[in-house]
Amino acid sequence: MVSLGLRALVLAAAVWVVVRCWSSVEEQHRTTVAYRNAPVCAAGQASGDPSHPCVEQSAARIVDKSSYQTCNGDGNNGVSCVNQYVVTVRHARGTGAVPAKSPMYQAVHEGDAVTVRLWGDAVVRMEAHGRTETYDSPAELSLLRELCLACTALGVAMVVLVPRLLPPFLMGAAPLLAVPVVGITNGLLVGSLALWQWILFVAMGVAGLVVLIVLFGED
Repeated sequence: MVSLGLRALVLAAAVWVVVRCWSSVEEQHRTTVAYRNAPVCAAGQASGDPSHPCVEQSAARIVDKSSYQTCNGDGNNGVSCVNQYVVTVRHARGTGAVPAKSPMYQAVHEGDAVTVRLWGDAVVRMEAHGRTETYDSPAELSLLRELCLACTALGVAMVVLVPRLLPPFLMGAAPLLAVPVVGITNGLLVGSLALWQWILFVAMGVAGLVVLIVLFGED
């Protein structure tokens, strides 16, 4: 049995993480909204000007490209791998790596001239050879990370308060519930949920609740 003092300590830590994350979520949400509403910068205007936020357009050049794989086990001695693509771009504010999608990665080559849009120092859009790709801004990525961390901490707090939740969570209810909570919250905050995403998240949430209810009721 876990001591009452240890449970109280873990619960306090989990609550602190949720509160800290929510404070960060508010900040990243404001930055994300400012980015989503920002126009393209006028001539001579930089995207780093906080009084007049805008997205800066800049000529750039591909200086490198690379790919790698991320692999995960499926629990049955199987491994699934996904290809990841990175393009390194030199632009007016410096040089940065862009996690490009496969079509853009295949289309560009080292030395190619491209056009990028910058939010601060981050590339948020790239145009090359008739293709256009957009990328999440740093605030959007940070917002998603903070929501994931807050959801994890909330799950830990729930298990501390109701220990019988641990088996259902470990048996699959946790990810089935966490993904919809994070996805829908993030979508509502930034206003970017498509119909198919709503359908997917609702279906996962219902499946998670079924798993939770069935396993929670078992002895």
